[in-house]
Amino acid sequence: MSEVRDRMLKWVEGKVERGDAFIFPAGRTKLAIEARTFDEKLNSCRDIGELEGFANRRRFNHALPKWSEDERRKIIFRKAEMTNKRKKK
Repeated sequence: MSEVRDRMLKWVEGKVERGDAFIFPAGRTKLAIEARTFDEKLNSCRDIGELEGFANRRRFNHALPKWSEDERRKIIFRKAEMTNKRKKK
């Protein structure tokens, strides 16, 4: 039983590392639709918290490259979209 649990844990950790899964505070894991381009990944962010984690990814892995100016503008624009959408409710 321990072997199955270990394999499952490695599988989930791999999904999280690649950005294919999200871990929520309640302990649920949801597999996201695979998004490979920057725009797909940006648009797959469902709330401000996910967007902030995506935008600040280097805080967790310093080996990742910095965002280009164009990518930064898109992230800021997406945040403004999300913030304005939330205010209208």
